[in-house]
Amino acid sequence: MGSSPIARSIFCLFLFFFFSHPGQSTAQVTADTTLPFSQGQVVLLPATTAYLGDMPHFIDLVPNDSPFHTLGGLQAPLVGWIDPLSKNSVGPLATGPGLFFENIPYPLASSPMNFLPAAGTIQVLDFPVQAWLGPMAASGAVNLTAPEATAKSNNRFSGWGGSGTTLGVDDRFQSGLLNADLDYRHGNPTGGNQTDSFDFISKENWFRTDSIGLGSGLLATQGLGNDHWYASYLKMDLLSPNFQTLQLKPYYQSAQIGVQTVQDMGFFLDYLFNLAGLAESHLGGGFDSATGTNVLSANHSFIQSTNLVDVLGDVSLDAAFRWDFSSVNDTAFSTVLGLQGKFDAWILLGDYDKGVSALIGQDVQQTDIGVRYQPDDIWNVTAKYIYQQLGQAGYNGGDLHLQLNEFDGLWFFKNIGFDVEERLLTGAGNFTQYDTGLTCRWSLMSQDHWWVTGRCLSNEAVILEAGLDYGISKEWKVFGNFENIAGIALAVPDLDNPSGMVASVGVQYSAN
Repeated sequence: MGSSPIARSIFCLFLFFFFSHPGQSTAQVTADTTLPFSQGQVVLLPATTAYLGDMPHFIDLVPNDSPFHTLGGLQAPLVGWIDPLSKNSVGPLATGPGLFFENIPYPLASSPMNFLPAAGTIQVLDFPVQAWLGPMAASGAVNLTAPEATAKSNNRFSGWGGSGTTLGVDDRFQSGLLNADLDYRHGNPTGGNQTDSFDFISKENWFRTDSIGLGSGLLATQGLGNDHWYASYLKMDLLSPNFQTLQLKPYYQSAQIGVQTVQDMGFFLDYLFNLAGLAESHLGGGFDSATGTNVLSANHSFIQSTNLVDVLGDVSLDAAFRWDFSSVNDTAFSTVLGLQGKFDAWILLGDYDKGVSALIGQDVQQTDIGVRYQPDDIWNVTAKYIYQQLGQAGYNGGDLHLQLNEFDGLWFFKNIGFDVEERLLTGAGNFTQYDTGLTCRWSLMSQDHWWVTGRCLSNEAVILEAGLDYGISKEWKVFGNFENIAGIALAVPDLDNPSGMVASVGVQYSAN
């Protein structure tokens, strides 16, 4: 397998298709998810939300429907994202993405993503989003969000166990008032001490009238030893009948990794004008102050403007500008710009994104230009040119993405859906990287749901997983999966697993 990158990529594709005959994907597909197109999903932006189908930026929304995965393991199959074998990433991600809770930045430089159990829904943004979320997101971001409110209360409880005495439980509760997700995970890495970690995330909607709204949120994570991240916020909305909202969001958080501790408090103040969904104009600012041990105490502030425009669904654009001020760093300007136009089944896409990496003190930039063909709600294909720049290093490439939504009646399958993506980047010194991701999900009967997902970077081993869940009744189902099918001598994709292939089985109960 020491042949050329092209041969390596072809072999990866062959291996994926050999294991998952009907198709594959980069989207994180699990026992409880389908392969929805992005326009049905909502992403959290400063002071507002937006449908992804109305934006040229592609953002992965990864639900916590795989209780046997860590936060890092859920992201491993995503093309263009961090190398799952922990080798050096290229482009903007080489300096590492930021970690956020409901847009509140994790206050330490290094993050515990790879070991934390996953809770809530994970928004993965693999482009510079400093203009939306701040300096920590100059090279991309992972934004943790609590489950959304539902009109009817429901609760889903899962328990599982796997190879090497790995085990865990997950409990997700949703209602109109309280929405929460609690995960506990016991790991057993090869050659290391056993680990225990938990992650709790919640969102509370206390009340809302025509003129005022009050809500809150809480994140509590506990990892190795005393390592933790606790964060909470209170959100107060003053609403006006003429499409205006004034929002105040104070927060407090505490974090520790090893000998580093930090206490951070601050607030966001946002004004939003929403013209009946046709246009949104947002002006906001914020301030926070961080102190601790073995960290540099600092004050940070910012002002930003975010604008969204949708012209009858045919043309949409977004534009964000932000200035960050700091007592320890230079003032930084960042922007996120995007334009999308629809012409029958064709969609033209373009965006430019810029941040400033505090790690290297230089600009991080990305430009995407592409076209999507989407004749119906069954399938679509997207092709893009990509340019990335980290400081003085530039990378050119492209991305081809084919997505087939689940549909009925193909051969002996009851339904089937798949997603396949290939990304190519080239840089100085004859550097070339191929990044392939595939996922397939299908059913043979109404009770069974099979899935296979994987990813392969050029000249690296194949990360491959497969699983099944089976509905015993309306309330009960059993599930199982195999991670690291290729038996790589590493803990992949979850770093607290033993090395090699890991098998897990579990049961889930849902009550409405």
